[in-house]
Amino acid sequence: MVSIKKDEESGFDPLQRYVSYLEGFSPDSLDVLEDYCTSDMVFSDPFNLTRGRSAYRRVLEKMYEDVPSISFVVTRSCGTCVSGYITWQFSGTTRQGNNISFEGVSELLFDAEGKVSSHRDFWDPAAGLYETLPVIGWLLRKIRRKLSAN
Repeated sequence: MVSIKKDEESGFDPLQRYVSYLEGFSPDSLDVLEDYCTSDMVFSDPFNLTRGRSAYRRVLEKMYEDVPSISFVVTRSCGTCVSGYITWQFSGTTRQGNNISFEGVSELLFDAEGKVSSHRDFWDPAAGLYETLPVIGWLLRKIRRKLSAN
């Protein structure tokens, strides 16, 4: 079990510290990524599996290239100084002018310094992205209605 160096006076909480970083995230905040993530961190989502903070940074840079206008809101968080889970709402406008919005969950693991060593995102790319595309979106919405119990 990892033992986090915790400052009882300040109430150091790695989960809330990272949540604040994510909610205030901008292209400029990439310059302080090393304050929040380990150099060998693992990041995964439906499209990526990366190892290393520099690879994670490239994912984030690409995200801002594709979706320059981003809003990331954490709706719930729970955890300890070793691990945590957050639910969130991502929304933005793509370079092409398409609005996207989807919800997800992240599993976070922290090292002994309180930095993120693993960040795993879980979300449905069909509902979040593919349904916004003209032909594929129409087909996915039709399939979803067909398979729905409602």
